[in-house]
Amino acid sequence: MACGTPSPSLIVIDADDAMRALVHEWFAGAGYRVAARAAPGLQGDADVRLVVVDLRDLATRGAATVSRVKKLFPAAAVLGLSTQVSRPSSAALREALAPGLAALYPKPCTRGELLAAAGAALRGPGPQADEAAIPAHRARRPA
Repeated sequence: MACGTPSPSLIVIDADDAMRALVHEWFAGAGYRVAARAAPGLQGDADVRLVVVDLRDLATRGAATVSRVKKLFPAAAVLGLSTQVSRPSSAALREALAPGLAALYPKPCTRGELLAAAGAALRGPGPQADEAAIPAHRARRPA
């Protein structure tokens, strides 16, 4: 990122160019500041509040991928996408397969499912919760 450029509040990491572009478009269209990468970079960013990551080999490499992402982006919630799950996964399954995931969704999923999961992850318990990272029009609660 160029000096003086604001850091994104969300990063999408996916090796598939088309999927990465689609997920980027969904979040940008919803008002998130978003960047996309083909793979986790060597340099993290303390301002990132959510990382959406493709977990290609969930059973054997999921935990290692999530651990690497958490080291690069320690303040961020991590939302995993995987072709190896057929529905949003329970906390117990997430913990068994890839500890540290805020959510695990099937790939593909709908725009609405992904945006709702992101909002929940950003509002969730723990240090990753950050209302300021949620776009203003999505953070407002009905009176």
